[in-house]
Amino acid sequence: MNQAELASQIARNTGLSKAKAECALKATLKVISSEVEKGETVKLVGFGTFKKMSRSARTGFNPQTKKAITIPARIVPKFVPGKEFKALIQSGTHASSTSIKAVARKAAPVKKAAVRAVPKKKVIKTPVVKKAVKAFSAVKKAVKAFSAANKQTPGKKIAKTR
Repeated sequence: MNQAELASQIARNTGLSKAKAECALKATLKVISSEVEKGETVKLVGFGTFKKMSRSARTGFNPQTKKAITIPARIVPKFVPGKEFKALIQSGTHASSTSIKAVARKAAPVKKAAVRAVPKKKVIKTPVVKKAVKAFSAVKKAVKAFSAANKQTPGKKIAKTR
């Protein structure tokens, strides 16, 4: 897929015109490029990270002459794929963003901390407690019924009398 095809795909998925989608794509790529050029890291959570990386000088071999040559140090852009993007590629299926997260969770299970068993509290059910609970629930129902009956409908105002 090239840049024009990507722009038309963005236009189809977002409802933008092709020209606006292409403009948005170019602006996005320009911002990412300029930030990485400055030495900043651009993180797109779930997708990946763009950053600047320096490679040290090293010795290589010319394949034709078999002579050793020195390869100079360089600064190169680097892309590190995100967890959800990796999981999507590993699963090999086309998915929506919500299912990508589910695939990522399945692909990389999180270690859970050991949980202590908490002893259950004993509930004392004496006749006095049962009566109190019954009375409380009756009061709760009465308050609910009263508030529902006296609820003022929105938009209606009660006229004040003098």
